Amino acid sequence: MQNFVKTTLHSNSGREYPYSLLVHSTCKGQVTSVDVLEESINGVSPRPYMFLDLLAQILPTRLYTGNFSVEVGENPVLNPQPGYTGHPCLVIYQNGKSVKRYRLDQTVGAGWPVGVPSAHLRAMVSWWRLHRGEFKASHQEWKILDTKI
Repeated sequence: MQNFVKTTLHSNSGREYPYSLLVHSTCKGQVTSVDVLEESINGVSPRPYMFLDLLAQILPTRLYTGNFSVEVGENPVLNPQPGYTGHPCLVIYQNGKSVKRYRLDQTVGAGWPVGVPSAHLRAMVSWWRLHRGEFKASHQEWKILDTKI
């Protein structure tokens, strides 16, 4: 499937920058490639939670997650301070043991959904659909311009 999607990214100063992608995925929920169609020159980049907002809309509603489970957690920081002990992340568990942590607040490139192992991404998207409210960032609005199979 091909999905043409568009959103607006906001910089720290409040300026808005258009961001458009062509996302290729399979009917089993694997993202095979992401092509950037429009991107700002100023280096404003999306964050993983923004991609999860998008993938929750465009991937199939039923995804095979295997024996992976997901929880929201923290990635510890080197020098914790009062009120800030870690970066928000999604923790992937397999058979009850922590396998990987994916930070949600760092900037990433358009290839992030392709670089994440497919089973982890499917588990995160399934969890994200049900538990989006546990992550306090505002919901990223994506416009799906066209969908072709």
